[in-house]
Amino acid sequence: GGIAAWKPGWRYGVVAAAGLAVGSDLGFWETAQNRGIAIFAGAAVGIAAGLLVWPESARARARRQMGEALSICRDLLQATLSTSVLGETEDVSELHSRFAIAISAARDTAQSLKVRGRGPEHRYADAVHRIERLWHALLILDRTIESKVGDRLPASDDTVEKVKAIQSATCDALECAARFQRAPAEDLEI
Repeated sequence: GGIAAWKPGWRYGVVAAAGLAVGSDLGFWETAQNRGIAIFAGAAVGIAAGLLVWPESARARARRQMGEALSICRDLLQATLSTSVLGETEDVSELHSRFAIAISAARDTAQSLKVRGRGPEHRYADAVHRIERLWHALLILDRTIESKVGDRLPASDDTVEKVKAIQSATCDALECAARFQRAPAEDLEI
């Protein structure tokens, strides 16, 4: 137990130690051999069952969860720009709830991937942090538009068309980011 508290990665060794510590009528080596085989067989069956029941790796799960959070960011941007130019109001409280759940799951998964040092697993935690920053920037944009301009920006038809083009390009770029693909160059040039 003390070793597991000192090195959390070794916590499953306590199970093997407890299994070996239980008394038996057989000799020490026979008991150790029988229990060692049983523990390794049980671990193999557990791993196989885990792979069959839940075959998604932690990295794939983190990518899926981050993609979901980016899709929700796209939905908020879409709603915000629609409100600003077209006057279409949409209740975004459901987006807030969905984002909180998605980013929390992504953060937890990214933390489970983190190891000491600056290995590739840290990129997941950094990406989650950047997605959170994007969300907060979008919230600021949403609140600014909501408080400063009321229902709709006073704009000419030309301005409305430009904002629609920006809306389309940025939402497309966020959708590409959610799929971990590069955004088309024409979306980035607007």
